Amino acid sequence: AGVSATSNVGEASGDGGLAINATFNQPITLTTDKLNNIYIFDLADHSIRKIDFNSKIITKVIGAGTYSGDGGLGVNANLSEPGSIVLDKLGNIYLADVLNHRIRKFTKSTGIISTIAGNGKSVEGNSGTFRKASYNGKNAVDVSINTPAAMGLDNNEINLYFVDNTLGALFEINV
Repeated sequence: AGVSATSNVGEASGDGGLAINATFNQPITLTTDKLNNIYIFDLADHSIRKIDFNSKIITKVIGAGTYSGDGGLGVNANLSEPGSIVLDKLGNIYLADVLNHRIRKFTKSTGIISTIAGNGKSVEGNSGTFRKASYNGKNAVDVSINTPAAMGLDNNEINLYFVDNTLGALFEINV
């Protein structure tokens, strides 16, 4: 087995072209879907980019900047330091929008992005607990979270789990 570079690090560029010619601006994590497409979180570009397995073309799936875009197309949405990414069997993307203090969902079939947890307000403290994201009678989008990080779906894709580094807490969201 060999290793080959598919891109370079620098200012993000090259969307719509071959991935081998693209540059990233601090890629931090990636995942693949069932078709072997690669999804990359580009931290400093505040974006998620996709490399198509067959064509090797790179495209921006979700845009750049600070928080905006709920209810609109993902490509027009803005993130602030995306931190973790999970794909479900339908190709929907769940992402930790770290500095916007939210968990967001990009629905593949519609291209729409929405917040599924977090109200955008950070909270202090270290609770070290397991919480339902809808705890204390609040909806998940009304709960304050701070630095959402690692995420995972259960095997039936009913619940999404994520940790909050600052709060020292594990959250569960029914998706």
